[in-house]
Amino acid sequence: MDVLLEGMFYNGYGFAEDNRFLLHALDKAGCRVKIIPRDASSKHSALNEEEIRYIERFEQTVLQHNDIYICNYMGSFITRKPQFRINIARTGFETDRIPDFWLPKLNAFDEIWVFSSFNKQTFAGAGITANLKVIPSYCAWADQVLPEPPASTGGPFTFLSVFDWSDRKGYDILIKAYIEEFTSQDPVSLIIKTTDGHDAAIAAVKEWIAAIPDAPEIRIVNRIVPTDELIQLYQSSDAFVLPTRGEGWGRPVMEAMILGLPVIVTNWSGPTDFITENNAYPIQVEQLTTIHDHIYLFNGHRWAEPSLTDLRKHMRQVYSRPELAKEKGKQARKDITDRYGKDQMIGLIAKEVEKFKI
Repeated sequence: MDVLLEGMFYNGYGFAEDNRFLLHALDKAGCRVKIIPRDASSKHSALNEEEIRYIERFEQTVLQHNDIYICNYMGSFITRKPQFRINIARTGFETDRIPDFWLPKLNAFDEIWVFSSFNKQTFAGAGITANLKVIPSYCAWADQVLPEPPASTGGPFTFLSVFDWSDRKGYDILIKAYIEEFTSQDPVSLIIKTTDGHDAAIAAVKEWIAAIPDAPEIRIVNRIVPTDELIQLYQSSDAFVLPTRGEGWGRPVMEAMILGLPVIVTNWSGPTDFITENNAYPIQVEQLTTIHDHIYLFNGHRWAEPSLTDLRKHMRQVYSRPELAKEKGKQARKDITDRYGKDQMIGLIAKEVEKFKI
């Protein structure tokens, strides 16, 4: 079958990573695939030359039939192509519903591939009548031979958090919990890896931290890092923590679990598809709160308010009982690689497109 796949492919963001695997899976499934990249100017920001060359050749594909069109992007910027026999939207959202203006756009599609059971529920509850399918996101680290972790230096116990700088990610709750639970006398460190930009907001947070007497160590890394360096950052940490207010999927959580880190994450939204009491430290949700003074897509929606008390408790637990935390990390890696490996994911995608053959 012939497939036109549109979206981001070349940058380091989640949509692009997801699209790269969709492309690979469709190619492996025997489809003739042409891509329309929306981020061609970002070709050299995150990928090596071999990866770029592999993707580029699909820009030149000539389709013989208009079988399937897949657009993998935010719902705001998705439009069906009526000349194609089947139209599929690949998207997600992080609150308890979707923006109202997405409804007519998405309901014009034959299928919508969402990342999580959470999104299947929230999209349906918002009025989506198109066929909803849960197609989880894939992380290539699950099947790679990863570099050996750096040798332990006997340094502080390191908490790592990885996210795009946004109120949704709960960085305010994270920092508050950390500085209330630990002091400069504790051998701990919190590393926040975030995206570049947001300089003013990050500067304000640093001023806030600097004004707190006896605060424990906090480092903020706000730049794009190569994949190898990011993996090393995970591997040199002792625990991953993300008190998010809402996720469509939760890619950094999955990345940490693949690398065997114990994860502390909010027990709501996308990550609930793959976190359990046995493989993670789920943070209780105090309540769902209505969103105000945020981007227009979110205002009036609800998201989770993670429990500060429960977050502090879990951070103390992984610090005080590192051997138990490591066991949870081992279970996390097993659960993710067993359920979300390459073969399983390619098989799932191949099955979904196969049903449209005529």
